[in-house]
Amino acid sequence: IYEEGFRNCCENKIYLLETRVIFVTDDDAENAKILNAIRNAYYRVKAECPDFVVRVIGATGKNDFFQLDQAFETLRSVIRLSKTIKDEYEQDNPKDFIIGLDLVNEEDSSKSLEEYIDFFDSDEVKKSGLKLFLHAGESLRMDNVDVNYAHRLGAVRVGHAFNLYRFPELMEKYKEDNIAIEVCPISNYRLGYTSDLRLHPGYTYLQAGIPVVICSDDGTFLTKMPLVDDFY
Repeated sequence: IYEEGFRNCCENKIYLLETRVIFVTDDDAENAKILNAIRNAYYRVKAECPDFVVRVIGATGKNDFFQLDQAFETLRSVIRLSKTIKDEYEQDNPKDFIIGLDLVNEEDSSKSLEEYIDFFDSDEVKKSGLKLFLHAGESLRMDNVDVNYAHRLGAVRVGHAFNLYRFPELMEKYKEDNIAIEVCPISNYRLGYTSDLRLHPGYTYLQAGIPVVICSDDGTFLTKMPLVDDFY
């Protein structure tokens, strides 16, 4: 499955893929199996497409199935593995394979990022060298302010940030701090966050000068041509 996805990227001239991998356990050995399988698939495709690069953002869930302590321990496993599992395609020049952390799940039925502030602000996360790529703002609720917490925590990219348009002053901060927004047009349409892509707030973010990345969210079943259709 990963090889097919990686080849699809190369065919569409996408040569840097930073993909989220969702872990459900704090078992380093089990998580390493997943990471090694992805890395081996990457190596096989890179042998065919030398410019291709894969990096992993380690994530876990933030709904009620993932209790806070379990989520923290799972992310700690990602931090530990980031030190040992490297991109060693060029064996004499190993590079980071795991580059960041995230929390995912349907946002309106999940815990707020506010509950994770102390963990992400902790020395163990800051000293890990991993950046934060936080999902926030994939919501139509007026009381969802996770885009503010993502900014406060220093996220370098924010997944969706669909409702950022509700906060004009915060939009300006995203621009000033060069925080990119991962806009997922087809996903937002299919999941009901917008009824008309011509009215998608991503257009507002582009006009405002905020960095925007066009992404597929669960693209393999939302559209026949992931990334290509979203970009179009």
